[in-house]
Amino acid sequence: MEKELLIKFLKCETTPEEERLLVDWLESDPEHRKELDSMQLIMEGMALCAPDLEKMTSDKTSPRVSLFTRLAKISVAASIAIILAAGIGYNYISNKIDNLSNQKTMIDVPEGQRVQITLGDGTEVWLNSSAKLEYPSVFSGNQRLVKLSGEAMFNVKHDEKHPFIVETYACNIEVLGTKFNINADESLKSFSVALMSGSIKLTNKLIQENPIIMKVNEVVTLKDGHLHLKNIENHDEYLWTEGIISIHDISFVELMAKFEQIFNVQIEIRSKNIPTISYNRGKIRVSDGIDHALKILQLSSEFTYKKDPETGVITIL
Repeated sequence: MEKELLIKFLKCETTPEEERLLVDWLESDPEHRKELDSMQLIMEGMALCAPDLEKMTSDKTSPRVSLFTRLAKISVAASIAIILAAGIGYNYISNKIDNLSNQKTMIDVPEGQRVQITLGDGTEVWLNSSAKLEYPSVFSGNQRLVKLSGEAMFNVKHDEKHPFIVETYACNIEVLGTKFNINADESLKSFSVALMSGSIKLTNKLIQENPIIMKVNEVVTLKDGHLHLKNIENHDEYLWTEGIISIHDISFVELMAKFEQIFNVQIEIRSKNIPTISYNRGKIRVSDGIDHALKILQLSSEFTYKKDPETGVITIL
């Protein structure tokens, strides 16, 4: 398939005939879908160091139906045309939709990047650096199920008859329509959910215990396999969708690890005495860069650093 046609499709400039050709091409080989996924991320998904969330959701950018929702409509339209011509029954359309619902899309966000997407049901998702999200091309059945590893913010489209479920390594989160932040990192045994609006139900997959019904401004964390509920103390932690790093109740080592992920750099700490962070609460803009972030910390923490001009490795001294 010519890349010019793929780009034309992503820009919503293809004709119905070209779209039918594209559907046939996608169905002929699973690798073709991956190729289109990659191109979509390059053209639309990346929100590298976005200065604020308003730019990511501004009305100035025309609302766009998700890629695979469009493909679903094209496929179903093509099916209807065949039915009218050949007199085939309703089952053909049904099978086409089932096939699309069984096809999964996986987004794996590179370090140093953030991605905003809109799912087929209208749910908005912001994925942080290194996050992975798996979701069906078309939601079908009685529930809307997605799988998440890493950190994401969800603004779920309300649908009382079809609960939205986020599956992570530790918990399943069931919602009807709400906004919440999830951070689920199995490698670090880290898990937390913060609720901004609506209500959600958490079911622990690691230890059998009663589900937790969360209220607005509450956060649930995982410790020793058990879920713990408390009020949100610092809403700044969830400003990452706006390109803001929150400095609150975090060690220097933990903050350097966060910098590595967000700025996609390697940081080595060789100081004999690990610096301390004296800020009780602070914020750093990602768009200002790693050098600015380190210089801000130097205002209250005693350390120096050097940056290798060839490898880009930063050494804390």
